[in-house]
Amino acid sequence: MYFLAILLKLRVLEPGHPNQSIEDAHEFLRLPQVPSVKDEHPGERRVKVALLRRDQEFVQVRLTCFSRGGCSPGDEVVQALTPGSELWYIGQKYVVESVDLTDHIWTGVCTWTDMLSQPPGVRMRFTFATPLVTSDPTNRQIGNALPFPDPQTLFTSALRHWRLLDGPLLPNTGARMTQVARCVVSEYRLETADYILAGHAHPGFLGWIEYVCRTRESSVIVSLNALARLAFFSGSGYMTERGMGVTAVMITN
Repeated sequence: MYFLAILLKLRVLEPGHPNQSIEDAHEFLRLPQVPSVKDEHPGERRVKVALLRRDQEFVQVRLTCFSRGGCSPGDEVVQALTPGSELWYIGQKYVVESVDLTDHIWTGVCTWTDMLSQPPGVRMRFTFATPLVTSDPTNRQIGNALPFPDPQTLFTSALRHWRLLDGPLLPNTGARMTQVARCVVSEYRLETADYILAGHAHPGFLGWIEYVCRTRESSVIVSLNALARLAFFSGSGYMTERGMGVTAVMITN
C-alpha cells in the first residue's frame, strides 16, 4: 500500500458565505477526475481532507491518500489538482494556487515497508494541527472528562487504523506494547480546543506530546515507530475521517 500527504493552497473565486459549515469541510472537497473518497476499507477513506487554515481569500487543506494498487495514490490526485485547476470546497468555487509536496513537516510518501524498515528511535513526538479526539463521541456521555493522550490511549488508536487498513504483521503485536516498551510521556504542551459536530461542541487536544521508550527490546520499538509513522497519514484518535487528529511525527534517539 502507498500513502501520500500533500498540502493545497486554494484561492476563492466566488467570495461569499460557504453553503456548508467549516466543521463539515472534510466532506465537501470535490476533486475532478478522482474516484470516490470511499474505498475498500470500511471505516477508512481513500482520500482524507483536513482544513488547516482559512481566511477570506485563501484556504490551506491537507490531503492524505491511500492506494492499494501498484501505483502511487498521488498520480491521479496531483494530476487533478494542478495549479490553475478549479474545484468546489465547502460550497464555494476555488482555484488551486499551489500543490506542496516538499513541506518536511506535513507532506510525505510512504509504504508499509518504509514504516517498518527505518532505524528504531526511542523518542516519538506527535504534533496535532487539528484537535486530537481521545474518546469516541458516539459513546461518550455528556460531562465525561476527555482522556489524556497517554501512550496506551494514543497507540491503541494507531493500532486500530493499522488493522483497518490491513497492515502487515508487526514485530511485536501484543495488546500492551506500550507497557512492554516501558513507554512514558516525557514532555508535552497541550491545550483543549472544541470542534463542532452536528451543532454541538466536543473537546480535543491541540499542541504536541512526546513519548520515550525505556526498553532495549528493539522489536517493540520498531512496532511503535511504525504505528507512529502511520498516524502521520491516517491521523490520531477518533474522528480522523472528519479531519480531526492531523498529526506530524518526529522519531529520534
